[in-house]
Amino acid sequence: MYKKLLCQVNYSSKPLDKVPFVIGPEGTPFEPLNAFIRAALFDSSKNGVSTVNAKVDKIVAFLCYLHENDRRWTRATHDRVRQFRNQGGIGKRKRNSTTINGYIGAIYEFYWWCEGEGYCNRVIGINNVDKDDYLYPLFVYPPGPNDTKDYSLPNLLDPTPSRMRTDITDKEKWEAAYEKALDEDSIYSQRDAALILFILQSGARRGEAQSAHTDQFNEDPHPTQKTMPVRVRKTKNSDEGRILNIPVETYLEMQNFIEDVRPSLLTNRRVDAGYLFCNPKGQSLSNSYFNRILTKYAIKPHDGRSTNLTEFFIEKIKEGIDEESAILLAREHAGHSQNDRSAKTLKQHYLQAKAIFNAQNQGTYLEQEKRKSAVLQSELDVAKSKIAQLERELEVLKTDKRSTFG
Repeated sequence: MYKKLLCQVNYSSKPLDKVPFVIGPEGTPFEPLNAFIRAALFDSSKNGVSTVNAKVDKIVAFLCYLHENDRRWTRATHDRVRQFRNQGGIGKRKRNSTTINGYIGAIYEFYWWCEGEGYCNRVIGINNVDKDDYLYPLFVYPPGPNDTKDYSLPNLLDPTPSRMRTDITDKEKWEAAYEKALDEDSIYSQRDAALILFILQSGARRGEAQSAHTDQFNEDPHPTQKTMPVRVRKTKNSDEGRILNIPVETYLEMQNFIEDVRPSLLTNRRVDAGYLFCNPKGQSLSNSYFNRILTKYAIKPHDGRSTNLTEFFIEKIKEGIDEESAILLAREHAGHSQNDRSAKTLKQHYLQAKAIFNAQNQGTYLEQEKRKSAVLQSELDVAKSKIAQLERELEVLKTDKRSTFG
């Protein structure tokens, strides 16, 4: 756990009391934040000790939140900050939006400074797909006319409308929700697990999941099949519904759910309307009922669909499919209409998927540079070895020549 200590230091031949000093989880000084403190206190006349102390308290609270969730400080993301903000990471006492925004500002200021000073790399920045397809996990917006810093803050609790879509993918959260539902081991939690899995693996909208019917799960998949078609009867862009192609493993899980779990949910099987996910009366789940189920696990319906779409793009990138073709396939997969808004959404998902794919296969920028350096060093060693061999051969030739004419 991170811990803040208060020290006395001498600055300009004068003692300075209550200067913050931070110890990291390993029990050693946490230099990135201590360097930030020194810069804030001694490189600028704008910050007093009390101001810096208040800022450090906010940063330490977030670092402790990451540590409690088994995340290194360099694994900060937009969603982690949002979860910290929404799930009590700031403390149990209710805070107003101004106080919460102070936490957000301190967190982003610290990471922005660390990025500039080299304490972290490609963690925070302004996403610009026209220049670079890399998407910063802790992104900020370009500065506006009233911003005093080199960026504009996201995640603020104010009435300012969102400037861009942020909920692109949250696979870890959905997988954790699925595991939690399975671990609770009740009839209702097993239904919840099936619902979470269905959304995550099919990319279904809420209305599509609500309209899914048990009669779509009567087939036995062929051993060579990877996906199974499931027709849903309610969809956003078509009165005729659409086909969801879900993985065979998920299809079989739904069959098991229908056979082993769903009958126990019904209070009267004679009035069963046949909806895959139903209330005890056999009727489809209402919007509020549906939302309450997912809220228990801290997830939202559309986030699962977004995650599925990003994972779909990752698979297409792995298959070597170009961007234009992948977007066309994703439009069909997701049931998107052909309009500018949908095109923008698909583009964002594709760029996110490409960044994830590159990170998974190439590692971080520093890791890539280390690999390049290792390759160059290996080539240099081989070249040195060849030169040494040639020098030895040359010496042998010289010796033979002297012996011949000696």
